[in-house]
Amino acid sequence: MQRLENGPAARQVAAGSESPQAAVLGGPLPLAGREALVVLLLVVVEAMLFGSHLLHGGLYTDEWSITAIQHDVGTWGLFDALVGSNHDRPLGALYLSITTALSGTNPHLHALWGLLALLATTSTVYLLLRLLSLRVRDALAVALLFMVFPFGDSAWLWASGSCLAIALAALGGSLALVGLQREGRAAVAYHIGALVLFASSILTYQVAAGVICLSVFMYLPRVGRRRAIVLWVADICVVVLALSLPQLITGSAGATADPVIPLGEQLDHAKLLANQGLVLLTVVLVPFGGPHRNVVLPIALVIGCMGALLAWRARTEPELRNRLYRWLLMVVAGGLVVAAAYAIYVPAPISLYQPLGKGEENRLNVMASLGYVIIVYALAVVLATSVVRLLRRPPAWAPAIGLAIAAVVFVGYALRTRQDVAAWNRAGSIQRRELGELRSAGRPAPRTTIYAFGGIGATAPGVYAFRVTWDLNTAVELLWNDTTLHAYPIFTGTQMTCTATQVVPVGPSNGDSIGQAANYQHAVFYDFRSGRQQRIANAPACAQAVASFVPGPVEE
Repeated sequence: MQRLENGPAARQVAAGSESPQAAVLGGPLPLAGREALVVLLLVVVEAMLFGSHLLHGGLYTDEWSITAIQHDVGTWGLFDALVGSNHDRPLGALYLSITTALSGTNPHLHALWGLLALLATTSTVYLLLRLLSLRVRDALAVALLFMVFPFGDSAWLWASGSCLAIALAALGGSLALVGLQREGRAAVAYHIGALVLFASSILTYQVAAGVICLSVFMYLPRVGRRRAIVLWVADICVVVLALSLPQLITGSAGATADPVIPLGEQLDHAKLLANQGLVLLTVVLVPFGGPHRNVVLPIALVIGCMGALLAWRARTEPELRNRLYRWLLMVVAGGLVVAAAYAIYVPAPISLYQPLGKGEENRLNVMASLGYVIIVYALAVVLATSVVRLLRRPPAWAPAIGLAIAAVVFVGYALRTRQDVAAWNRAGSIQRRELGELRSAGRPAPRTTIYAFGGIGATAPGVYAFRVTWDLNTAVELLWNDTTLHAYPIFTGTQMTCTATQVVPVGPSNGDSIGQAANYQHAVFYDFRSGRQQRIANAPACAQAVASFVPGPVEE
């Protein structure tokens, strides 16, 4: 890439054709026109593919506990609790407190926040790509692949602050690029705005911190080296401050913060991230399943090498040469985004952060997904351009073939994501059905503990209905607005122990067995399969009930 004043965009303007910057900042069709149509298209695609989640989604895992806290102590009480548990994300705590206050236990509103966050993220990513000189078709193709990427979709299906953080970071990058077109105080003001957005992104969720540190690669092709380095150093300083300042102010990372990880374990985690990242790249390139990574990745490397060789030999064809080099650089840029996105997880517990995690655990990939889809689309363009050149077909065929390849990948992603949406929707439907059955069974007496048998823990790996003890427990408290009530799901593998005075569940979903014990006369067994319930009066009644009530499956 060359500087803007001498680069491809400038030559396009001189030739009377559209420049990406002109289209975004006010060219033949201004922002209110073309870009608004693109956003409308994104809305339509999102509604078609994911609209069912708005109707059938639910509350998942700790959303129940967070909603219960807001119900008990109010919005600011929830904010204090969230900040107290993790000081690193004060803006994320504020965002979660406000959205929880607005949505309550309404699953449709919870799903709406996720869909709106996805739309905001996709739109700002598209805007950033346009300002990085990508044509409308290319930026839109990458944005659509990013929207349907199936290996990080829990970030919006189980709405968290990570999508908002990426949107803020992308908006900050866009503002920084616009500032490069300005001089003097205006340029400074734009970049200060970008720094504020970068800091806001990290204080919402740290997922984009590593990628923000790559900003120098946006600046160098567009301004002088000295100015680019100065701006980049400012970005790095803001990233470091945003990551460290909350802990410096409070002296702690919070009660639920990750522990300090030994260096050896961090190195092992880095190796695991790299290895699983390559496995995931294989599936990202061929989303329909099939060849092993030892086949797919070498083929991808051959495509890249073929493009590089053709570019090197096309000395008398500058347009072809520049196009191939540009998209090969985009492959490298995508790889850097993936590496930077994963880098922030290296000093975190290896058991929690793995690229091949399922269900809610795939949110690890939400930032890396942008890098993956850039690699996919860039390789598609390189392959299409190389094939057209080797077959000596008209150059105009190359964009169409590249988009066709991307469309095939899009279909593969969409099919996988629709499967994920269906699993999350089933979990939401199970929640509503089980809570409805408990409501129909009648309001329990205060201080009652319900042991719920026959329910379904998860509809897919990492996609939970009422799988862990605190979600059903807080859902029942909210159902009857009574904090003295308790409810715990009983699944295969849980042993119900009848002591002289108490029922005690011991199993993988009931880690705190003593805390979940209930005295006789206060314990009730309920079966979701038959609707049967039985109050446990004494040890013999407990033994008889344990023999007749069957635990539900951990996974559907």
